[in-house]
Amino acid sequence: MRLNKKLTVLFFIVLFFGIGESVSAATYYVANTGNDNCSGTAQTLGSSGTCAWKTLAKVNGRTFSPGDSILFKRGDTWNERLIIPSSGTAGNPITFGAYGTGNKPVFDGTGVVIPHWRGLIFGDTKNYITVTDIRVQNSGIGIGSTVENYGIGFYGGTGITVQNCEVYNVDSYGIFANTSSNVRYLNNDVSRASCYSWGEQITVSVVNGFEIAYNKSHDDCPNGGGGGGSGIDAKGGSSNGTIHHNEVYNLTTPLAVGIYVDAWDATTHNVQVYNNYVHNIAGGGGLSVGAEAGGTIYDITFHHNIVTNAQDGFTMHDEGTTGGPVYNIYFYNNTLYLNGKADQDWHGGVRILDSLLSTGGVTFKNNIIANSYNYQIGYYHSLVQLTDIVANYNVIYGINSGGYAYNSGTNTITSNPLFVNAAGNNFTLQSGSPARNACDNSVWQGKPNITDYNGVKITDSSGNLVAPGGRVDCGAIEYGEGTGGTDTIPPSIPTGLSVQ
Repeated sequence: MRLNKKLTVLFFIVLFFGIGESVSAATYYVANTGNDNCSGTAQTLGSSGTCAWKTLAKVNGRTFSPGDSILFKRGDTWNERLIIPSSGTAGNPITFGAYGTGNKPVFDGTGVVIPHWRGLIFGDTKNYITVTDIRVQNSGIGIGSTVENYGIGFYGGTGITVQNCEVYNVDSYGIFANTSSNVRYLNNDVSRASCYSWGEQITVSVVNGFEIAYNKSHDDCPNGGGGGGSGIDAKGGSSNGTIHHNEVYNLTTPLAVGIYVDAWDATTHNVQVYNNYVHNIAGGGGLSVGAEAGGTIYDITFHHNIVTNAQDGFTMHDEGTTGGPVYNIYFYNNTLYLNGKADQDWHGGVRILDSLLSTGGVTFKNNIIANSYNYQIGYYHSLVQLTDIVANYNVIYGINSGGYAYNSGTNTITSNPLFVNAAGNNFTLQSGSPARNACDNSVWQGKPNITDYNGVKITDSSGNLVAPGGRVDCGAIEYGEGTGGTDTIPPSIPTGLSVQ
């Protein structure tokens, strides 16, 4: 009887507090001065023989538990691969990060042979992993051409976060996830990716649920990977994600695009691209959407982005007449300035080529498209029907003539939008701008938590319009409190994501 009472009390204790919810996490340290025979649980040598590990090979060969952290000493360099050995759980990821002071720990791939389609940091079907505050460089460089090695990559798995990392000089993709879900890339700096093999700097492919935010993607490789080297790409059926508050710039390879949503051969939908700053894209478009291999793509929204000095501000490209439809593409409240090429009349502000575009498939509202070469909005008459395009309440200022020009919009404003200082990349509207309180509120009514490029609220959490002045301005930047010229370009990094 006494035993039964004890069991009953134990049962209610377990029922109340739960089983397996408490995780006893451990922290391990790795330093160039460490010793792989140590426990790894102390930064310096202790009296009981505890100290940091020395090599990434030691980490690769261990099994870790959910909630564990493996930290690498700042200022140290490893000429090895990190192969993620274990999975975390929801709420208790395994973290690979940094400790100490100084520069980020460096993983250098110079001379390191990496299998085809693998990364210097790589996780294969590993779940709930965070990689933070690490610099990866020279992955796949100098060990042969087109090995398609990337910097940081994951295949399979869910709950992947890469944040505050630097990736520099890699053969193919900079940061890459394939056939995964719940992926987040936050506040990373990626440059010189796709140096020899085709790829992009920051990529999700076949990923369901993603956020790509507050990253810098810039300065591609002179080699150009045979024409790759785009900045940020969501492709191959990647759906249900956001790409926001990124800066993409200085891409020069022939087909490089700033930010790209590409269905490839799979159905892609529900992607929001907003509050990004894309500039100096010499070889391709600033923003782009399409289905390169016949996939269906729909419910893609671009809003409150700024694009300047790109070969085309926004492109909808064409890869043929077979495949799924392209529809519900929305382009709202963006600012496109000085895009196109003076010596090539087929490049301008917006270029629409997609022959799979459905009737009314793309809608332009509340944008400022100004001072582009050749045309502000253009379409190829042999591929696209006039009825495929809807344009209403846009500021279209500058040249808009020639065989590609689209001139059928309604409620179009053709006056100078009067930026504060466009030459200095300040696209705030002057007090007398014709774009102030001039655009369509209905675009945002009912859609909660919409902000302009600089965080000025357009709608509240219930979807009610709260834009200053009572009516939405055209373009990416609301006039705000009447203090034009104080806005930040690119947008500032929020607290908690600052570069370490």
